[in-house]
Amino acid sequence: MNIFPQRKIIVILKNKIISFDSILPIAMEINSQCNINFEFVIWENETYNSIVDDNIVIKEMAESIGSINNIITFYKRNNIIRRFFIMLSLTRFFFSSLLFGSYVLHFGSLDTGPLLVFSKFIRRKKIVLCESALHGRYIEELTDDALLVNTSDIRIYQLRSSKKLFNKYKQYPAPRLNAGVLIAFHQDWNWFKHEDAAHANRIVFSDARKSPAYVEYLSSNCKRFIEKDFADKLYFDNSIAIILGRFDIRYGYIQERLLSDVMNVLSEIDVNIIMKPHIYCDMNIVHSIINSIPNFGDNVHITKLHPQIFSSICSGVVFINNSFIRCELKDLGVPYVQYRGGYKEMPHKDSCLHHMCDDINDFKNVINGFLEDTLLLQNHTKCKSKKINFRSIFCNKS
Repeated sequence: MNIFPQRKIIVILKNKIISFDSILPIAMEINSQCNINFEFVIWENETYNSIVDDNIVIKEMAESIGSINNIITFYKRNNIIRRFFIMLSLTRFFFSSLLFGSYVLHFGSLDTGPLLVFSKFIRRKKIVLCESALHGRYIEELTDDALLVNTSDIRIYQLRSSKKLFNKYKQYPAPRLNAGVLIAFHQDWNWFKHEDAAHANRIVFSDARKSPAYVEYLSSNCKRFIEKDFADKLYFDNSIAIILGRFDIRYGYIQERLLSDVMNVLSEIDVNIIMKPHIYCDMNIVHSIINSIPNFGDNVHITKLHPQIFSSICSGVVFINNSFIRCELKDLGVPYVQYRGGYKEMPHKDSCLHHMCDDINDFKNVINGFLEDTLLLQNHTKCKSKKINFRSIFCNKS
């Protein structure tokens, strides 16, 4: 057995699902154009398990173009030993770049901390730095506390902003740019403003969810995923999806009330509910709310599918919290509503907003409007954007 993999793209993932989910459209497109495989590297059991057990679309899509590798994560009580074994495990992947010309793609982990040492030994043209989420954070959207933390060092470069605002907060001297390829989902990404960015290959992948290879995979496998997940509940005639985040420590009691209000309205309308909870959502709270409504439990189906899959068989989507998924649904033309229940401290209006309801009767009217709309929503699994050419960068074996 060869311990060193063939030439590929090694993705050093942040331990968050959002980075994995965001990079997949790019990975699918590069694989389609260059026939190069990916190795997705994770070093947190919780993240790995959430992908394998709770995000089957992401898992199968990644495995269709490569593999997911969960490196050594024991010795959790001793951070020094744990980091040593992580570094030891990562060494194999970086040798692959040195010996076989593999690319290393990361979201900032090679720019700080112990992994910075690896960037010294890999050719810059083989390092790819990518924005960590499809809908990145703008400096203007940060609270005062978050602004202080995220503009105090290299982290400002992972944000988005205008040139004027970036110049106001950027640090001197500028951090070293270790990457030869920069990939972002919007031209406002601050790494594009680095003084050495002109010497790197820069790619803006703005319509990631509509990229041809990604859409082709969803279109070809959508029915299979739905049949497997929904079984006898396949193709609800009238269904509404609810995407739940975690119950916040500060506002959890409000979120419980909002969810209870939403579920009671939906029970009155008599719809089927497709529920997608966050991996850290307290399901005891969710089940207690469902069980408090007589004869309603059979109408609720908890899914592990990707929102772009299950939203193709529902009339609309409900949120009670802010989520980047709202932005993606808005881009795809999927109708959704955000219920706030008059609590002004809860989700604020932002660029991802489609419809905000503070009044429960207004919310009920919006849901009825979704259900009365007979337009089929399956088109967003087939809508493709213009293909971006990755061949000149990743297909060349030099």
